[in-house]
Amino acid sequence: MAIPGEGDYSISGVDFLVAPDQHVNTGTVFVLGAGNSAVDAARVAKHQGAKEVHLFARTNRIRASAKELDEAREDGIHIHQ
Repeated sequence: MAIPGEGDYSISGVDFLVAPDQHVNTGTVFVLGAGNSAVDAARVAKHQGAKEVHLFARTNRIRASAKELDEAREDGIHIHQ
């Protein structure tokens, strides 16, 4: 995405979900995406102890299911459109 420092501080959602214990972050986590996998990554990060988790949709449309979004909000995930 050409964000300064992206290579040092980012990981794909799939890589994170395959081995979440290798990527624990107890600070603030930003997830870019709007599908169920992005919501899953956000929720796993929060359950691992991230202080804050923000989910940013890269488009104007969130594709994740309403159930996934409701559960994410219950977990304290901040969802931005």
